[in-house]
Amino acid sequence: MTLVREANIIVKDHRKMDLKVVIAYPSTYRAAISTLSIHMLYYYLNSYENVVAERTVLDLGRISTSYISLESKIPIKKYDMILFSVHYELDYINIVDILYNSGIPLYSKSRGGKDPIIIIGGPTVTANPEPLAELADIIVIGEMEQPLETIVNEYLSSHSKRDFLDRLVGKEGFYIPSYGRHYVRKSWVKDSTLKSAITPIEQIQPLEEKYYPIYGRAYLIEISRGCGFGCRFCLLDYISRPPRYKDYKLILNSISEGIIRNNVDKVVLVSSSPLSHPKAKLILKYIVDELQLQLSIPSLRADTLDEEVLHLIHRGGQKTLTLAPEVAVDKLRMALNKKIPNTLFFNVVKCAWNTGFRKLKLYFLFNVPGETKNDLNAIPKVISKLAKIGYNYTGAIHVTLNPLIPKAQTPLQWMPLPSLEEIRYKSKYLKSILRSNIVKLDILNPKLSYIQMVLSLGDRNTLKLITKWFTYGKGLSGWSRALREEGTLVKNIIKRRLDEPLPWDHIDLGLGKEYLKIEWDLYSKCETTPPCTTGCSRCKLCGELG
Repeated sequence: MTLVREANIIVKDHRKMDLKVVIAYPSTYRAAISTLSIHMLYYYLNSYENVVAERTVLDLGRISTSYISLESKIPIKKYDMILFSVHYELDYINIVDILYNSGIPLYSKSRGGKDPIIIIGGPTVTANPEPLAELADIIVIGEMEQPLETIVNEYLSSHSKRDFLDRLVGKEGFYIPSYGRHYVRKSWVKDSTLKSAITPIEQIQPLEEKYYPIYGRAYLIEISRGCGFGCRFCLLDYISRPPRYKDYKLILNSISEGIIRNNVDKVVLVSSSPLSHPKAKLILKYIVDELQLQLSIPSLRADTLDEEVLHLIHRGGQKTLTLAPEVAVDKLRMALNKKIPNTLFFNVVKCAWNTGFRKLKLYFLFNVPGETKNDLNAIPKVISKLAKIGYNYTGAIHVTLNPLIPKAQTPLQWMPLPSLEEIRYKSKYLKSILRSNIVKLDILNPKLSYIQMVLSLGDRNTLKLITKWFTYGKGLSGWSRALREEGTLVKNIIKRRLDEPLPWDHIDLGLGKEYLKIEWDLYSKCETTPPCTTGCSRCKLCGELG
């Protein structure tokens, strides 16, 4: 039985292994294969001769009685560890799905020594691990490199599950919820050039087109971590400081070897702000001009684009320009600490049109604290100005509009939670004022947005809500029923005071709560903060850089 045909997979003899791990991605195969962290986990763990790491995913890994590994087709409950990589709060329910339908007890206290050890990592649980705390044996806080090495070494040296957990508690990057809400300092790569970061050269490549990654078959290369611009709503910025830029020669060598080993002709640059790399233009020229490869850059800041960069990206085969104005009014954008005026967006889009980009993709937010109806009405006005540049034909502009999801460990963690009715009203209103043949509009279902807000800011009681939601069928009606039964949870997070303890206060990401309070105050004043730069004194993280 072949679940999916792939190149570069690793199959080992389980009888000779001292540690057997399943890397579980709680979403679709295509989403998993498009995520660099899955390749990083897979190839790092398999680099140990006595460790085997295999994978399971939500849509391909399940047979009638269990989820199984894609490689060996073995039920995942027979492995020593299950390592979940989670990037999206709405996937929490899929973790419950995978465990429940594999016959593995959901709560850590109900699992015995013969059950797999459940480890969860990723950006959302780094910021707030509490919604999954009673499910996980271990939650990794921060970046994976050092924790992975520690997990392997300590597991192979331990004589029981309890001994293994005892060895991890207190170490940087490890939250062991069964020991209570103990202090955890994030783990991160303290190397300004990221030479010690995991950089997988071989990557799993699906051989059937229906399973290709979202961007097509390509080589993924991380060129930086963190961006440091300080957008006050952005989770990745606040959990990934300080910004670090991968060594230029390492990037070029990895690309030249990676495209051969993976038999691809496209490169995807993975970064929060790829064009902020000090040698970004040289990297683009190497890919596009010297190697004559296709190029994909998922995220672009308007203030990092100029005519030369736009020409390079266009020659690399990218035909759609993707920008995130977030809001349509400069004052509100300044409050978000995104210091890019509308005039700059218009100039960049005009330059893009002249370069040959014939489609625009724009990301906007609503339910931003302090927004008015005039701010919402400004969105179609901005789009109309962009259309006049040349994007005035059917489907030329693709707009994604979502309510702002407040994230733990960001200044907007204190924003009042909007009601579901308010989100619905604004969604309906925005749809009505953005009706146009020119615009293709996507708005996240209001109820899904509301669920994501609750999961983002929840405490340990959130798991009860998630498990009931799963029990009632995972659909939106199931959520409504679960919420009626566990409604006090939402009442506790609708509005939190600045002096109120937060469920994630024991998680130290290096900035500190007082810093976030200052940023929240500056938001209300629509005042900006300079970008995070190496050597500033706003936090002590840069002092740890090697």
